Amino acid sequence: DGGGDLLKRFYPFTISSSSSSSSSEEEDGGTTMIGNVIQHGESQSFSNSALLGMLFGKVKESVSTTWLRQQTINTTATVIMPPLSMAVACPPDMSAAAQQQVVDAAYAAGIDTVQLVDRSVAYQTSYIRKFPE
Repeated sequence: DGGGDLLKRFYPFTISSSSSSSSSEEEDGGTTMIGNVIQHGESQSFSNSALLGMLFGKVKESVSTTWLRQQTINTTATVIMPPLSMAVACPPDMSAAAQQQVVDAAYAAGIDTVQLVDRSVAYQTSYIRKFPE
């Protein structure tokens, strides 16, 4: 079951919870689950921070590629990518350890600045952008 994800069958990998009891560790008051990533028949285990860091790395790559493509449409000059900042919406009950894992993942992905914002603030900002007065 894809958990509602209709595209799961097209992914070149699968992610599942580790079955060993040692896969869930208490770390600074938060729970760290280790996920198994299976790609090309080989299984590797990664922490939440590592998996999120990989995702942030792909987001950074996509944003950088798009930004550079837009900047070089009408110029042949060399363009330098400015520092990348990211805002991540978090639920209000997210533990401090989990918040630190998000910050660590962004740092590992090479994101220059990461800001954790409450989910309601993210909704409000999106609404204001979509429906300006």
